[in-house]
Amino acid sequence: MKKKGKEDVLSPFIQLKNSRITHYMLEVVKLSAGASFGENALLTKEPRAARIVTLTHCKFAVLTKFYYDRVLGRKEKQQKLETINFLQNIPIFQPYSKSKIH
Repeated sequence: MKKKGKEDVLSPFIQLKNSRITHYMLEVVKLSAGASFGENALLTKEPRAARIVTLTHCKFAVLTKFYYDRVLGRKEKQQKLETINFLQNIPIFQPYSKSKIH
């Protein structure tokens, strides 16, 4: 049996180096140009669920919470409510409240 080296164990992780520290972070998803992130924290007022790290130089368009709510928030909340209502019509989800499905 082949012995696992450090690279084999850390293969699903991204290695980030600065001057003195090496960080290993798990890559969960790759986002493409035009993708968004962070909406859930804005909608639920909960802490962010992830840290975003870029592997190349990127430019971002940023919205404050005020403008997010004004421009996109209402639509996002409506879509989430529609999804929850849909799920509550499926027998396996019927015993759960909207807050539990959320």
